[in-house]
Amino acid sequence: MPVEILAALITAFIAVLVSALYGLRQRVRAAEARMELAHLGQKLKNIGSEVAGTISQAEAERDAALAILDALPTPVWRRGVDHALVYCNRAYAAAVGRETESVLNDGTELPGKAQAGVSRALARRALETGRVVSERLHVVVAGERRLMELFETPLP
Repeated sequence: MPVEILAALITAFIAVLVSALYGLRQRVRAAEARMELAHLGQKLKNIGSEVAGTISQAEAERDAALAILDALPTPVWRRGVDHALVYCNRAYAAAVGRETESVLNDGTELPGKAQAGVSRALARRALETGRVVSERLHVVVAGERRLMELFETPLP
C-alpha cells in the first residue's frame, strides 16, 4: 500500500478518534454538570428546610412574646412606621372599651380622640430622638378618669 494512502487512512482514523473523544468529553462534562446540579438542588432543599425550621422557631418565639404581653395588666401597644397602631394587648383594648381588632382597625388611641394627637406626637418624638419619651395625660379607663404616664419607646 502506498505511503500516501496509509497516511490518509491514519489521518482519517485520528480525525474520527479525536471526534469521538471530543464527543465523549462533551458527554462527560454534561454528566458532571447534571451531577453538580443534582448536588446543588439537594443543598438548596436542605437550606430550604433549615430556613423553614428557623422561621417556625421565630414564629413560635414571637407568639410566646405576644402571649406574655397580652397577659400583662398594663396597656401595651406598638406602632408602625406611620405611627399607626399595629398591635395592642388585651389591657389596652379593655382600657379603651373596645375589642383588639376594632382598636387596630380604627386606630383608637388610649388617651381618647381629644388627645390622640398628643399620643402620636409623643411617638414621633421618640422616633426622632431615638429615646424613650413619656408624658402624663388624663385618660378615661373603664369609665374612670385617671392620670397615666404614657411611654413611647422607639423600636428598630
